[in-house]
Amino acid sequence: MKQPIPQDVARAAEAALVSALTLNASATLAAARGLCDPEDIDNVFLRAVWRAALELAERADPIGPVTLAAEAVRAGNLPAARAHAIVCEALAGEGLPAMASAYARRVRRESARRALLIGATTMFRRARSGEDEPEESAAALRGLAEDADRAVTPVETAANAGMDDRSKALDIVNNPQNPLHKAYHNAEDPRHTEAVETKSRFNQ
Repeated sequence: MKQPIPQDVARAAEAALVSALTLNASATLAAARGLCDPEDIDNVFLRAVWRAALELAERADPIGPVTLAAEAVRAGNLPAARAHAIVCEALAGEGLPAMASAYARRVRRESARRALLIGATTMFRRARSGEDEPEESAAALRGLAEDADRAVTPVETAANAGMDDRSKALDIVNNPQNPLHKAYHNAEDPRHTEAVETKSRFNQ
């Protein structure tokens, strides 16, 4: 029987991912692209630093402690008085850019795990109290499973891992095996917005 993953171990990937920015921010961000979102990071300070790094990269601005702190303050995600200290602490870990994709996948998986626990707890409470009928509980359970499956499905596949960004964008549009292909072509799909935004990022 598998043992529960300790909370500190589960969150270690978040710290490693963010601290990898210190050695090579562009390589770290490129390796993690499409594999996790800022919202997947549970630690509010690490999430703020990662979000700031993404914003700076989007504008092609330099990424370092000073610019990260300034961007996080500008976005309202860190308090001005402590921003620099928080950023320096976040960057002081031992994360490696070469491992960024592995860190990002772990971050996404643990985010999905938390969402499942919260959703399952809520579903159990509602079913036990009689708020939901059995059919509603069954539908909620299916929804939880589908959400978890989407959360751990990487944007990159084995087939497109070696492509340049423009080719990856075309792969989303043209390759039925790409996990975002159907969503891109179906505006009603829950992942449609994600698919469109991912294609746009690859096209930049």
